[in-house]
Amino acid sequence: MRELIDLCHEQKVLVSTGGFVERVLTQGPEAVDRYFEECRELGFDIVEVSSGFLSIPLPDLVRLVERVGDHGMKAKPEVGIQFGAGGASSPEELEPKGPRIPPARSVPRRRSSMRARPW
Repeated sequence: MRELIDLCHEQKVLVSTGGFVERVLTQGPEAVDRYFEECRELGFDIVEVSSGFLSIPLPDLVRLVERVGDHGMKAKPEVGIQFGAGGASSPEELEPKGPRIPPARSVPRRRSSMRARPW
């Protein structure tokens, strides 16, 4: 993985983790810090803080964004409006479920996460 990340950096491409942090969050704060440290050691530039499968309260989202910055990387907080939306979800599956967070409520959430030093 390090070789691929180095190749991206040689081409001036920033590398993101994708949404894996959701799986790590269920293991507790120490696991999250170890994950961020390993991401930094591998050379990742950006950590995506996803919220498609876990409901993350706004104060916790802000703290996660700050922790990513504390580990020397940029955070890309996701402010989704539909629970369960992700890479394996088809539009046909998601459409009947409707939005999880009304768009009018997602704007203040985005503003708060932006104050926490994301990318």
